[in-house]
Amino acid sequence: MYPSLCLRSIKAVRTRCSAAASLLAGLMGAALLAVPVASAKVAPTYVEVDPVPPAQTAEAIEAIPLADLNGAELVMAVDQGPELERLPEDVFTAALQEVLAEMAAKGLTAEGLGEASDLVPAIERALQGRLSAAELQALTAEESLNTLLTAALGSLEPERVFQQTLELSEDPQGLLTRALSGVGPEMIESIAGGSLSGRGFTETGVGELERTYGITERAFAAALGTSADGLPETTAAFTAPLTNGRVLVLFNGPEGLSLAMLKGGAGVSRGVTGSGGLRRRVRQRSAGRPAAGHSRRYRSSHRHRHARRSGARPERREGRLGLSYR
Repeated sequence: MYPSLCLRSIKAVRTRCSAAASLLAGLMGAALLAVPVASAKVAPTYVEVDPVPPAQTAEAIEAIPLADLNGAELVMAVDQGPELERLPEDVFTAALQEVLAEMAAKGLTAEGLGEASDLVPAIERALQGRLSAAELQALTAEESLNTLLTAALGSLEPERVFQQTLELSEDPQGLLTRALSGVGPEMIESIAGGSLSGRGFTETGVGELERTYGITERAFAAALGTSADGLPETTAAFTAPLTNGRVLVLFNGPEGLSLAMLKGGAGVSRGVTGSGGLRRRVRQRSAGRPAAGHSRRYRSSHRHRHARRSGARPERREGRLGLSYR
């Protein structure tokens, strides 16, 4: 008798559980149907683009300590005037390296590269210590050494020199991290409203940034005060997170270097803040300069041309001014 009672009890429990499960499933289905369709929509994304005015960008670059730049790359960036080909490459390179090392030891910044009244006489003295008066006369013909050096180096612009150094560098992310960290947190905060987070810069491109932040090429260029031709998607860009939640970006575009802050999010319409853009006070790229997106190839070919002329191989020393020749 007892076994039959147990079987009937088990069947009754199973029946009640099945009924409860069906009821629960029905309630859940009804609840899902009651949810408005609009709530399933994905909120639109936006990007906030805040360009840094050109004057502030120039100020930041001029404040970069020369000691934070690689000596070999800096020498190659400066040694590009056609007038300098009249001087022995190895002698001029050694003189220039000596002067730049002295400037770095004094704690000078990239701003000193644009001070021709100081730079040219220093290099002239260094050359006079390496070449006799007769040798200099033969090399410069009827032109004085000071005139030749002024023609080649008298119009150096720190922004242009740093751009060249960045393109020549085998580690542009590390170079940029050291350089902008060296200008001091106060200047970065005055430009970006926050300091660097310490994670360093990462190399990317404009096309990748457009996809990441969901903004079209034309809208991105317009927000930065330029055209799509002035900021092609192949343009190299370097990003670093800031402590205020934004991202600091340095663009290496056809019109020069440019800084901006980006901030992405969801739930509000697209917006653009700030003013300014990629209009630079630096010179336009000269013939033979690389197009945006080809900086690595340019770095390699320029390094090889420089080595062939001098017969010397510069030794890379991160963060120090120094060359050694074999």
